[in-house]
Amino acid sequence: MIDTSLLCLDTDQASSIFDFSIAPSFLLYSYIPFIILCLIIALLVYFQNRSSSINKYFSAFTLTYAIFLIVEIIHWVATPVTLVHFSWQVSILLHFLIIYFLLSFYYRITFGKNISYKSKSLIVLSGVPIFFLLSTELNINGFDLYNCEGINGIMWNYIYIIQIIAILIILRLAILKNRISKDKIKDFIFSTATILFILVFFSTNIWGDATLLYEVNIIGPAGMLAFIIFVTISIVKYQTFNFKLLGSQALVFALFFLNFATLFIRKIENMRLILFLNLVMIAVIGYFLIRSVKKVDTQRELLEQANQNQQSLLHFITHQVKGYMTKSRNIFDSIIAGDYGETNEKIKEIAKYGFDSETRGVETVQSILNASNLKTGKTQIQKTKNNISALIAELIDHHKDDATKKGLELTFDIEPNIEAEVDVVQIKEVFKNLLHNSIIYTQKGTVHVELKKKDDKVLYRVVDTGFGLTSEDKAKLFKEGGKSTDSLSVNVDSTGYGLYIAKQIVERHNGTIGAESKGRNQGSVFFVKLPLAR
Repeated sequence: MIDTSLLCLDTDQASSIFDFSIAPSFLLYSYIPFIILCLIIALLVYFQNRSSSINKYFSAFTLTYAIFLIVEIIHWVATPVTLVHFSWQVSILLHFLIIYFLLSFYYRITFGKNISYKSKSLIVLSGVPIFFLLSTELNINGFDLYNCEGINGIMWNYIYIIQIIAILIILRLAILKNRISKDKIKDFIFSTATILFILVFFSTNIWGDATLLYEVNIIGPAGMLAFIIFVTISIVKYQTFNFKLLGSQALVFALFFLNFATLFIRKIENMRLILFLNLVMIAVIGYFLIRSVKKVDTQRELLEQANQNQQSLLHFITHQVKGYMTKSRNIFDSIIAGDYGETNEKIKEIAKYGFDSETRGVETVQSILNASNLKTGKTQIQKTKNNISALIAELIDHHKDDATKKGLELTFDIEPNIEAEVDVVQIKEVFKNLLHNSIIYTQKGTVHVELKKKDDKVLYRVVDTGFGLTSEDKAKLFKEGGKSTDSLSVNVDSTGYGLYIAKQIVERHNGTIGAESKGRNQGSVFFVKLPLAR
């Protein structure tokens, strides 16, 4: 039991810390949904990008506002005098913190940089008296036991002056930004949202203190509602800042909490007014939600058209380049074969170099074409049952000379007569690519090829003692144009498309492809898993 001598005189709930019957009818409707919404937004925005100062300021602002509303509820419903008195004392500090975080956030969004150290120091110094005088009579100089409310001291005049100065600062910054802004409407919307929040939220506190009619404070969250709506509009229409949470998601959150808030209506006769307000807000939010969806659809259509145009241009260019290279390659081949008469060894050597160079060029262009065709689905997969064991044995036999020339030991362990339904031409290129890469990127040691059945799968592995892979390398592999850190220093002809194409082919065979390595200079393991033939 709580000592009734310590309870406020406006309650008869001697056994309870909180008495909601003494609060205004709309208190919980006005405060609790906003507390939940602000807490969710603060946490999600912060964890979306913890290194961003924009996210930090926005999260701190919304979190502080949520705490402020909790303190406001305690003002109204707490029954112990000590708890109510404490909530009145800390309220002024929360006022200051809301101003500080809002100013920091506004400046960072508006000018793309943080407030200068000098300006930030001045703001912090203005809050020092509030912090040190928090528990003195300059903050709360008395307590009205009958109405269970604190009596504000002269420090509250000080915080109201700070609030007025904050409004003037934001107006001044808005004017400065307007002079140099390339998108004046966007900046106007955001500045209006910030000023509306301060005017609506803080003016209700000033009015409550002046008239002692503190019920007006429950209108305060309307300032936050206006701020969230305007900020959301700014994000949806202008992409003001990079918050993954906000935008269309914020509109959906707003729709949810508008309806969620009706759970806290304490009197049924108030429902008509609340439902009317909700319908108005749903109409406004729904309008911008539809606009955002239409905008996304339009952007997607434009992007698809741009991709189609890019693919057409890519095919035209690569076909043309491939044609020129093929002609040059044939010329060099004719010179080597003596079709133009006898030539000396020096010319043949140069022609051979040109032939090899053009061959690599044609293969590179073909790789880009293949990647493009796989990406757009133009390349068709024609599956037939094939002996994978024989296919791998053929590849190993073909690459023995390449390994021997580098002084590498090419070993293998092939389980016989393993069959799978594959497009033999395409899957052969995958197996060849992995084996060829291991020989290129292994300077000494061994390259070992394995083929076996495992868990109803065909498992193909190429294990080497080469350069190995870092975590950064593994993140790039199998992506379009992805290369390892040192790939060009070893293989100047690397395009980064080989493994990307291999991944596309394997996945279209309902298989998986991957790479493992303990790190740089510790070798690599590349593997492919394919379904066994039924």
